[in-house]
Amino acid sequence: MTVNKHVGWFTGHGIDVFIINWNGPYGYQDATVKNYFLRADLVKRGDVKFAILYETIWRLKDSNLGWNLSDFENIKILDNDFSYLSQNYFYSSSYYKINDKPVLYIYEGKGIFGNVSKIKTLKERYNLF
Repeated sequence: MTVNKHVGWFTGHGIDVFIINWNGPYGYQDATVKNYFLRADLVKRGDVKFAILYETIWRLKDSNLGWNLSDFENIKILDNDFSYLSQNYFYSSSYYKINDKPVLYIYEGKGIFGNVSKIKTLKERYNLF
């Protein structure tokens, strides 16, 4: 499998954590992670870890200035997506954790405004780092 070879090349150069771009459930990136990356031998054995880079640009409702967390629709999207990620990735033995908490990188976080305390609530709900 090609992914085995690529992961092997990376680990041969000291890379043991991958940050994987994710733009939503059931899309091509999600399918690629599930059907190829997670099946790579080094990943299955837990020798390589991964974390999700959450694509705000593709997931949240654009408010022209960024992503308004006072907009209930954006909170609902985040909650649904975090729930999906939790069910499908966060508890994998290969998911990258700090202090036993899954790491989730939120892309373009500087564009988030409004009721940003909702991020803290979701972080606690899904036990995120």
